[in-house]
Amino acid sequence: MRSKTAALGSALAPLVAALLCAAAPPRPLPAAWLQGEPTIAPGTDKGVFVWTDDKGVHVRWSFGGQVVLLSGRLKADKDLGAITRVNELAGGWAQLGGKRVALFSATARAELDGFDLAAPAGALVELEVQLDARPADPALVFFGAGQAGAKALPARFAVR
Repeated sequence: MRSKTAALGSALAPLVAALLCAAAPPRPLPAAWLQGEPTIAPGTDKGVFVWTDDKGVHVRWSFGGQVVLLSGRLKADKDLGAITRVNELAGGWAQLGGKRVALFSATARAELDGFDLAAPAGALVELEVQLDARPADPALVFFGAGQAGAKALPARFAVR
């Protein structure tokens, strides 16, 4: 009986390992990727731009004049502070959905829009973005002054 149990355990081991790997959260992005505010040309550049500094997380979007419904979530492992919209007249909203979650939704038009989120240094943040009610293409999400592209979403990073 013991040999059948061992054989079954050996047969299931790769499946269990695959399930555990699939459930593992994405690795945090390199801190250097998130440094510095990117230069964004509203009405020309297309994408979601993210950077961190000593004040927290900054998120901006521009879609080259296209009308795009943008929504998403930032989830942190530490309590978040105030959230402030960049362009209140653009419509949409950004708000806290609890102590460790920030939610946002807006229709991107020609102007630059976004929000600033107070977050403590060292907080690990996970960013999810949807465009027109579908998961965003990671190629449209950029980090820091160098505008490093996301490899996958959700993207995880630490606030510096």
